[in-house]
This record gives sequence, structure tokens and C-alpha cells, in this order.
Amino acid sequence: MFKSRIEIREFAVRQAVELLGTGSPQKDIVAKARDIEAYIIGEADLPEVYNDTEAINGIMGSAMQMLQGISCSEIPVEDKPAKKK
Repeated sequence: MFKSRIEIREFAVRQAVELLGTGSPQKDIVAKARDIEAYIIGEADLPEVYNDTEAINGIMGSAMQMLQGISCSEIPVEDKPAKKK
């Protein structure tokens, strides 16, 4: 799967060249590549460039927030009545 818009653009250009052939005018290939890119992206929200470090940091930050939420939450403890002898 694509991780960034740049990867999609590269794929779209390769596909446009395969569809139209290497002898086609550059403007036709660019137009077809843009059509392919628009079709693939659709409504997707992708970064311009995929950065592994940012993605990992984001995931780790979310995990740390969840762990902090779990460790800071208080577990209700019922008061036990004193045992009668």
C-alpha cells in the first residue's frame, strides 16, 4: 500500500508510461498520470512524504498516553467491614 503522495505519483507516472507508451508526448503522460493519481488518492488523507520516524513516534506517543491513562486511573476498592469474632 502507498505511504505517501510521492509514492502514488511515482506509481501513476509509471502506469501512464505503460498505458501511453514511451513515444507519447510528455504533456499527455503528465495529464494521464494526474488522472491516475487523483483516482488512487480519492478521499485518502496521506502525507506528502512518509517519514518512518514520525510515524513510529506518533504510535509510541499514543501508546504512552494509553499506558499513562491506565496507570493513573484509580480502581475503586470496596471498604470491607471488620470481621466479627
